[in-house]
Amino acid sequence: MRGFIPGAVTLLVLSCAASGCTGEEPRERGRASLTSADLEDAVLAGEHSGFEVIPQREPLLEDMDVVTAAEPSCQPLADLRSARPEHQPTGTTWAALRSGHGPGGASIVLTSLAQGEAKAWMTELKAAVTACEDYSIASQRGWSDRAALVALPSVDVGDESLSFSATSHHTPGESQVTTIVRTGGSLAVYLTPPRGKQLPASLMKQQHEKLAAAGD
Repeated sequence: MRGFIPGAVTLLVLSCAASGCTGEEPRERGRASLTSADLEDAVLAGEHSGFEVIPQREPLLEDMDVVTAAEPSCQPLADLRSARPEHQPTGTTWAALRSGHGPGGASIVLTSLAQGEAKAWMTELKAAVTACEDYSIASQRGWSDRAALVALPSVDVGDESLSFSATSHHTPGESQVTTIVRTGGSLAVYLTPPRGKQLPASLMKQQHEKLAAAGD
């Protein structure tokens, strides 16, 4: 996986292949610690809010996709695209999104974590978006990137949410929008590529409701 690549499903996924989570781990009550199998059942599929949602089975990250931020305060952001984040997942899955009114490359990534970990990561991410208006990252795979971040208004979905745009210094003028929604112990990360159609809150609400039902 590379840096901010226009039109590509990049960024924002934890690899169960890299971190060792399986579909056989026990599920906690209280909308936390879902397995990959749980999330595969919960991810949207088909037509939703003007998008075709296409569940995927291949992981987005490999073992060497370990990403480090130059500044420790920015590491929570780097962990969104790292195979070895501080907050290890208990399950993960993702889906590609297509719209007839714009380029491809949008995605949903669902990640479940142990009790309290999703909320803790959201707190860290909010602090990082404020502190890291300009941040640099590097991967053990060999790529590096520097990006400018701008905090955006949050969406009124889920238990809490966070939105920001990221503009790579490699592609000035082209920003990717990321929205993260927490549902109990799970995170749904939505990526809109440069020039892509903005993902509607109605789609995120549908995904939130499915995640909430999966954890009950």
